[in-house]
Amino acid sequence: MATKPPPSPSAVKSTTTTTTPFRHLITSTPLPPTWDFHVHLRDGPMSSLVIPTIRQGGVNTVYVMPNLSPPLTTVEGALAYKERLQKIDPRITYLMTLYLHPSLTAETIREAKRKGIVGVKFYPAGVTTGSDQGVTDGGLERFDGVFKEMEKTGLVLNLHGECPSSSSPSTTGVVSGKSSSSSSSSSTNPDRQHTSSTSTSLGGRNQPSSSSSSAGHEEGSQTKDIEEEKAEEKEKDEIKQEGKEDREEITILNAEALFLPTLLHLHSRYPNLRIVLEHCTTASAISTILEKCGPNVRGTITAHHLFLTVDDWAGDVWNYCKPVAKTPRDRDELLKAIVYGEGRFFFGSDSAPHDISNKVGMGMNMTSDVEKKGGLGLGMNVTKKKAAAGVFTQPFVTQIVLSALEEGIERGVIREEDVTREMVEGFLGGWGREFYFPDGVLPPRSCSGDDDDDDDDDEGVDVGVNTRVVTGSNATSGEDKKKQVVGKRREEERIVLTPPLSSIAMSPSTWDGKGKKDGKRHGDDAEEDQEGKKRATDPKIEGEREEDDNGDVIPQMISNEDSSIKIIPFKAGERTWGLRWI
Repeated sequence: MATKPPPSPSAVKSTTTTTTPFRHLITSTPLPPTWDFHVHLRDGPMSSLVIPTIRQGGVNTVYVMPNLSPPLTTVEGALAYKERLQKIDPRITYLMTLYLHPSLTAETIREAKRKGIVGVKFYPAGVTTGSDQGVTDGGLERFDGVFKEMEKTGLVLNLHGECPSSSSPSTTGVVSGKSSSSSSSSSTNPDRQHTSSTSTSLGGRNQPSSSSSSAGHEEGSQTKDIEEEKAEEKEKDEIKQEGKEDREEITILNAEALFLPTLLHLHSRYPNLRIVLEHCTTASAISTILEKCGPNVRGTITAHHLFLTVDDWAGDVWNYCKPVAKTPRDRDELLKAIVYGEGRFFFGSDSAPHDISNKVGMGMNMTSDVEKKGGLGLGMNVTKKKAAAGVFTQPFVTQIVLSALEEGIERGVIREEDVTREMVEGFLGGWGREFYFPDGVLPPRSCSGDDDDDDDDDEGVDVGVNTRVVTGSNATSGEDKKKQVVGKRREEERIVLTPPLSSIAMSPSTWDGKGKKDGKRHGDDAEEDQEGKKRATDPKIEGEREEDDNGDVIPQMISNEDSSIKIIPFKAGERTWGLRWI
């Protein structure tokens, strides 16, 4: 079923006075923490900088991507990585994944299941950061045993749903584009088993395997004369060339749409395999999941794709990510999928931090002698290195989603009365939990001893939008920090949201247009304001600072102590919700 269309903007406006205002809906009672089902936490010093921002965005459970260098292809490696993350902040629950790689076997999948690993990430080779060891064209068949074992054990296959660009030197030989009629007819029916002896390339185009190409020869083919054999070879070459000309060229703008036949092929051949199409960006991806896939296929939607379009990233490296943001219509379809998609889509931020040296200048390296050698005259040496793909949203993920829903209501894309608490909590965690843990058994908290009931004397953790993460009122760093007991059990934690003070066009008249009710900011007070301003001294926030309407600090740059790593967070417009833990 397609996402049902909302009424016209005028119809929405006419009903808002009789419904609960969106901001009151969000702030009336605390929300459960967000579960982020797609994060990149990196490793080493970068992890130490990024992980403290997880709770700043209202998140306490993360689904961790495996595209490190080298990638996480073994259970041992994934668990060692998890241990490193836990040492930085043991309050976070880290759900681990493996990288789909030729070294993976059915036994690897069984071991992963026993050790609590949740999924396997599929990267087409060359499409994004850390994908150089991913799946190459025609390489799906080698993972047949792995996919079948995943069906049995229940591990989830997470797809980076893009085909490599046709112009990419690293993707020479990749065949993608329009799927054949035989492929599309079987792929759109999940109940139909795959029986043809073909190998499917990225993009879903079926190609004869070596066995099928030779199977068609009759027993008497050895008696054919040389002329007949040459004629057959010429005919094969002509068919192959016709197929090449029929394929659509792949760019970053259509890479997701052209990957969808691969999704359908996998779903058809492995109907019991649970699949997530990660970071959906197009209307075609939404409709494919809703109309052509069964309940075992879901999708994640990021925070930044609810705001960005192609015009926002073209020429702006800070908004450049993979998959790239598409058209305004695509963006609106994502919003509709959240509200009207029957719980088939849940939140995965795809927050992807990069040091500014890998983002700015498109790989320009400063030199001192270029001008002397007839360079650009700018003191720069331009390399062929491209800007890294990724938008860093982790400190604000929950807040950005709320802002996107609010703006979607204002534009008439979604109806205010349809944005319910159940829907918000479902998208921000509930629907993902139901898919990943259908038996209702959730993973244990990722630190030892904090599920005991003898910690009543410990205070709850209050982490503001931009504060350094601590585990207690007297927490320090290093070993002392790890020994602190978390004040609240995970299932008892809640987040309190405070709306920004900027006006909202469609708020009922009971609000004064500045986020206040009866002259007082709803869900906030002077003490909280003072605390918010106090957070400006946090040493983790460096560079230029500015305060939002709540008195909270909006970081312009986050860096480590020696400033060897610097990250610029994504900021969606001027509306920044306040967030604190209780």
